[in-house]
Amino acid sequence: YNNATHNCWAYKVHEEGREIANYSDNNEPSGTAGKPIYGVIEKFSLSNVAIVVTRYFGGVKLGIRGLIDAYSKTAEEVVKASKVVTYEKTFIYEAKCDYSNFSFIQNLMQKQNNFKITEQKFSDEVYFIFEISENNKDDVLSLIKIKVYNLNFVGNSEVIS
Repeated sequence: YNNATHNCWAYKVHEEGREIANYSDNNEPSGTAGKPIYGVIEKFSLSNVAIVVTRYFGGVKLGIRGLIDAYSKTAEEVVKASKVVTYEKTFIYEAKCDYSNFSFIQNLMQKQNNFKITEQKFSDEVYFIFEISENNKDDVLSLIKIKVYNLNFVGNSEVIS
């Protein structure tokens, strides 16, 4: 909103194992806007989020305490009215195996959480692509490596739940 008096913001993201966070008062008195917005992000333990609060000057001077309360309350109302989602990093692999070993893998898939076959092709052997959540990756791979050959890492994805 280019014609707004203030567009104050805060964000917090996790990228490559590190946390990056920042906030701006956008010409409000120091510490009265961005920091209270960031405080709401921390209060709700949010990550990979940005909040912008836009204020138009309406002729009423709020004072320092009034600004802090207005920005934090607005940010909190937005968070409460939003749907918070969880992102989960997954890994995608392709593999080949014989039919008997594929039965073992299908049974494993039913027992393991966050492991799913996304594509399969049957010929003289079974070719399949599967997706594993980051927290199950090592366990699942150690179980199926002895049953498959030509196990290839295809890529990463992120799942919203």
